[in-house]
Amino acid sequence: MTIEHEDKILTIQQASRFVESPDRAVRKEVYEKIRERRLKDQEKFDDIMSKAIPLRDQIAKNAGYDSFVEFRRDERGRFDYTQDDVFAFHKGVKEHIVPLIQQLFKEKQNDL
Repeated sequence: MTIEHEDKILTIQQASRFVESPDRAVRKEVYEKIRERRLKDQEKFDDIMSKAIPLRDQIAKNAGYDSFVEFRRDERGRFDYTQDDVFAFHKGVKEHIVPLIQQLFKEKQNDL
């Protein structure tokens, strides 16, 4: 995916550096272009994921697993934690890390 900015074609990754600009107008312009570009392909992404989920489920079942999560954990050789450990970790991130990151973003927004 690409956008045009300053008469150049940039990938989303290249353009994202402009979202860090001290110039609010530049940040807003590039952010909007990135957002519009992503929205343009939203249906394609949704379609891909809608097709991938049942395929992943079938892959796991064919391999003798109840879920794709369990299948991938074993496939990657993750034997030091269980699926419940993963869910507990996700819950901890949601409860403790996400609020911290939101606070840091808020402080950065105020600084900009």
